[in-house]
Amino acid sequence: SSIRALHAWLRSGVRPAVDVVCFVGAVAAARALPGFAQRVRPGGRDLNRCFRPPWDGEDGAVAAEALQLLRQAGCEALVDLHNNTGHNPAYGVGKGTDAARLNLTALFAERYVDYDLVLGALIEATADDFPSVAIECGRAGDPAADALAREGLARYLCAERLETRQIRAAHMEVLQSPVRVAVRPGLRLAFGDRPVPGADLTLLADIDRHNFQPLLPGAPVGFLAADAPWPLDARGADGEDVSRNVFELVDGLLRTRRGVVPIM
Repeated sequence: SSIRALHAWLRSGVRPAVDVVCFVGAVAAARALPGFAQRVRPGGRDLNRCFRPPWDGEDGAVAAEALQLLRQAGCEALVDLHNNTGHNPAYGVGKGTDAARLNLTALFAERYVDYDLVLGALIEATADDFPSVAIECGRAGDPAADALAREGLARYLCAERLETRQIRAAHMEVLQSPVRVAVRPGLRLAFGDRPVPGADLTLLADIDRHNFQPLLPGAPVGFLAADAPWPLDARGADGEDVSRNVFELVDGLLRTRRGVVPIM
C-alpha cells in the first residue's frame, strides 16, 4: 500500500507543503516472485528488525545508511507505512502517547498502540530523534488499505505544520503495554476449526476476526496435541515470559486465562 500511495502522489503532480524524504526499504524482498508477497528476501533478514546494532549483513547496512540519512536531513516527523496479514483495522504504533504521535496517527487511523518492545524497528531507532509512528494500513492487497495509505499520505504531505502540543484526534483508541506472543520453535503449526492430525498446535482458522476486540477469560484460541509441549512464548518490555499468565490449557483446548485484546 505504501509504494502504491507514494506512486500515486508522484503521478498527481501535487507539490508537497514541505520538503519530504522518501525511503523505500526491503526492495529485494518486494521484487521476489510473485511480487509484493514476501517480507524477507530468501537468506535475508527482516529489514524492520535491523535498525539497531550490530549492523550485520546487507540488510543491516541498508538500515544503518537509511537511519544516518534521515538524521542528517533533520526530519520534523516520520511516518512508516506498513501492511500486515490478517483482518485488521488500520492503526498506528509509536513509543509514547504524546500529542505529536497521536496526531500523526490521526491522519490515517483512529487506533494507536503505545509500543515499548525492543525489536529493532525503525520507529524504535528514531523515537528520540523526532516523532515517528508506524501505520498499519491493513491487509496487503486490500484496495481499502491502498486507499487509506493514499489518502493519509496526501493529508500528511499537504500539512503546512504538524500539531505537537495539543491532541487534535477527536476519537483515538489507545492500547498500552503490548505483549508479543510467538509459537515456540520446532512445533508443527496448523489452522482449523478442530485439531489437525499431525499438528502440535492448531490455531482457530478465523482467529484474526478478534483483532482489536476485547476477549474475555476462557475465549478459545486453538487446540494442543496430547503429546505436545507448552506451545507459546509471550513477552512484554521486561522480557519475562508471561504466556502462562495470559493463556491456559484445559482438556487440550488452548484459551485465554485473562481478558486480552489481540492486535495482529
